[in-house]
Amino acid sequence: MQEHWNYFGADENLGPVAVSIRREKPEEIKENGPQYNYRIIFRTSELMTLRGSVLEDAIPSTAKHCTARGLPLKEVLEYVVPELNIHCLRLAFNTPKVTEQLMKLDEQGVSAELQNETNCLKLSDYCHELQNYLLALSD
Repeated sequence: MQEHWNYFGADENLGPVAVSIRREKPEEIKENGPQYNYRIIFRTSELMTLRGSVLEDAIPSTAKHCTARGLPLKEVLEYVVPELNIHCLRLAFNTPKVTEQLMKLDEQGVSAELQNETNCLKLSDYCHELQNYLLALSD
């Protein structure tokens, strides 16, 4: 599994959020040297999951692009999700419990999308589950 980072937080406007981010190097080599890509999954308590990627060169940054270290993740997230208050996020440890919790959240999102017309309770279940997890992280 590639190295990635998971963040959890409670944004004033968006409510409980979970963000996963990974920096990867595409397999095809460009003429101008290596290019990197950031893949991001942004989850909110509204069961809205946004998935996307952005080339490192497209992100405005004070740091040097295309280095082995990469850009500051704060700058990447501020560019990709400008509505999010970055300061509310806390880095989660990459433990099996975190992975399990994220998978549960993803499964709930898929389940709610499939059953949206008949089961609106999934939203409150998801929000409650995420809030409980955030409380557990702060303990």
